[in-house]
Amino acid sequence: MENKNTNGITLHGYSERGVMNALFYGIAYKGTTKDIREFLCLAGIKKVEEYTDFEIIMEGSLSDFGDSDAIIIAKRKNNEMDQTVFFIEAKVSNGEKNNTLEKRYKKFHDDFKGKIRRNGYSSNLFYQLCLKHYLFKLTREKEKITDLSKFKDEGLLKVLIESAGCRYYDDYIKLKGDNKLRKFGNNPIVHKFINKISDCKSAQFIAIIPDNEIIIPKFENDILQQDFIDNLHFVSWHQIKDEWLKNEELNENIQKSIEYNQNLILIKKSNPNAPTHNGATQI
Repeated sequence: MENKNTNGITLHGYSERGVMNALFYGIAYKGTTKDIREFLCLAGIKKVEEYTDFEIIMEGSLSDFGDSDAIIIAKRKNNEMDQTVFFIEAKVSNGEKNNTLEKRYKKFHDDFKGKIRRNGYSSNLFYQLCLKHYLFKLTREKEKITDLSKFKDEGLLKVLIESAGCRYYDDYIKLKGDNKLRKFGNNPIVHKFINKISDCKSAQFIAIIPDNEIIIPKFENDILQQDFIDNLHFVSWHQIKDEWLKNEELNENIQKSIEYNQNLILIKKSNPNAPTHNGATQI
């Protein structure tokens, strides 16, 4: 985030968190709902014109199901009860050219096929988004849950997991190294987030990635469920930098934040003058 005040103070935000704050705090304070719809459209979301009201949660904790870089809850026109939740995870290159989407999926794929957990597995993009997917599916069974904090009955939890179609019970529902079940805990703010998510009728998953060209791997549905694959979307920092936002005042602050952090968040283009790839290629 970069903000220069009239008092001579310049504020910089660091890495993806700084840029994410610049994006969404900028929209909240200087932008419009049109800016959010344009972002969703850039990520490949369909019928964005149906969404009229948005609630944004930054760095919201979902307890044992992880934090989310941003959560957007969108209400549809003329039907406030018809809501969609967008879980957003942002990744950076850390200056490395091989931090591509394809490499991230390969690590995730190899870990699960080999049933191993390498260092850093929990920060893998696909692992993080899968946790949100299973969390959302569990909330579909909320009529069976009288108290969100009481996830101690493994019998009940197994029923919920089976109805959610979770293939990887140990990996997604149990914590590393022991048999403790993932829980929502007792934090009232976390419960507030969970209840908002529970009220949504559908979920979409958006990954912001450093790739200068989005090449989508061939996903295997014995690892990722099809309803997750169908609702998974990608947008690059390059696209955000080069294509998004017509609001000049808002865009200026975001551009400055991206430029300040560009060695961390972007994979450099081999040809700096080449256009950013718009859309995604399947391999």
